[in-house]
Amino acid sequence: MNRKQELLDLLQEEASEVIQAVSKLRRFPQNSDKRMKDLYLEIGDFCGIMKMLIDEGFLDPASIQVAAEDKIIRVEPFMKHKKRT
Repeated sequence: MNRKQELLDLLQEEASEVIQAVSKLRRFPQNSDKRMKDLYLEIGDFCGIMKMLIDEGFLDPASIQVAAEDKIIRVEPFMKHKKRT
């Protein structure tokens, strides 16, 4: 295993922890303050590993930005709840 593989393994792990935090927030709305705090923590962990991958040249931030913008354009027409203007 090299550094890139190790960071990708960590990114995968953090992605699954974001999924788990979202699931708990939806299942346990009575604890929403704690669950939101957990979600912020897990998203922060994911972004931290992503930043490491970017800083070490394994990911291109411009490509990530383009993909994110494209995703917004693709998903918005299918949203049941429209964006407030």
